[in-house]
Amino acid sequence: PVDVDHARMVYTYTLSFAPSKYFEAAFALNVISDDSTIRDSNLSAEDASQLQVAVGDPQLVLKGGYELIPGLALGGMVDIIFPAGSGFNEIKLSATSVFFAALATYRVSNKLPLSVHLNVGYFLDGSKEILGDPSEFNAAQRFAAQYSDFDRFILRFGLEYETKYVGPFIELSLE
Repeated sequence: PVDVDHARMVYTYTLSFAPSKYFEAAFALNVISDDSTIRDSNLSAEDASQLQVAVGDPQLVLKGGYELIPGLALGGMVDIIFPAGSGFNEIKLSATSVFFAALATYRVSNKLPLSVHLNVGYFLDGSKEILGDPSEFNAAQRFAAQYSDFDRFILRFGLEYETKYVGPFIELSLE
């Protein structure tokens, strides 16, 4: 029997610029580490296929909005990712992915600096273009390249504790 194991960790490093309260531009680098292993009981341990890679995908994000009533702001976001294809280290503009989202933010109270965020959007996944002919690659290689055949709807829920300089933020994303 064949046993396949895939694991991925993504770390995002972001530089943000917010010239006003309701506009933000950010540049990010998504560092991806993959560990994809295929074990075949007919092969020795030395013959097991393993792929470990790390690469950074550049990303540009633009957000804007408006406070409708005190504590409630609505807006939009465009998030553009230029996948480099983990392990392939090349950016293909045809593989560019774009996420469009409607944003809502609610500040819990003026006394407690906590905000709740809701993002609802659609992700046009261009990663299907990162590989020339995907059938030439095994499942582990397609996984490592972040290859996907599917665009998707995304729902994100976040909590932010606001401070003067840094806002710790946690987010759950469902795709």
